[in-house]
Amino acid sequence: MKIFVLVLALAMYALVIAFTHKKAWIALGAAAIVLVAGAVGVGQAITELVSWNILMIYIGSLVIADLFIYSRVPAYIADKIVDKSPTLGIAIVAILVMTGLISAFVENVATVLVMAPIALEICRRLKLNPTAFMIGLAVMANLQGTATLVGDPPSMIFASYAGYGFNDFFFYAGKLSIFFAVQVGAFRDDAKLAQARGKLTAAKVPHYTERLDAAAGDLTRLRAGPFPTREAAEKAAAQLKRAGLDGRVVTLP
Repeated sequence: MKIFVLVLALAMYALVIAFTHKKAWIALGAAAIVLVAGAVGVGQAITELVSWNILMIYIGSLVIADLFIYSRVPAYIADKIVDKSPTLGIAIVAILVMTGLISAFVENVATVLVMAPIALEICRRLKLNPTAFMIGLAVMANLQGTATLVGDPPSMIFASYAGYGFNDFFFYAGKLSIFFAVQVGAFRDDAKLAQARGKLTAAKVPHYTERLDAAAGDLTRLRAGPFPTREAAEKAAAQLKRAGLDGRVVTLP
């Protein structure tokens, strides 16, 4: 069944790429096939697999963006920015900064939908090619979207999985919110490092290395992770112990 679901997912993405104007129907069709095939039950899909909190944030953000566009406010804001800005460059920077601030609190796709009409209106009035402006707007919306829990879908999914609230995204248990890793060791011998990495790979535990400049010579630090919670890191540490590797859980700033 896992192979079936994987093949179906690949087929769905291929069809979405080929028929972009029908992507919603393709996604719904793939979901229906999964249900009919019995890969998951209808009750499980509705109550466990669908994150209704994230879905409602999406819907609410898009509704607000839609109303904003039809309100003609973008044209009004464009007029004000062009009138108040001493130069075209400052007007563009003001729009980009505004995009970043909004994206920190509104899902980034909705932010682009809100700000793009303003950018396009400015370009239309000043007879500019909007390509570079729109690229900058998209980059600002994407980067600043990671600043808060509700600014980007991955942040929402992570918070839902880890049980984080909005403020927990900044501070959790009285400390700055951070990730965790399992410190496996710091190696000078490349052969021993390769042996340890082999055990991590065999245990299917994600890991990474970092070069360290020490007084006694260069070292390579090996860590497993990162993990979203301490519990997940401790579980990985226990798994590594069974594989013959001792490690301790550390926090990542």
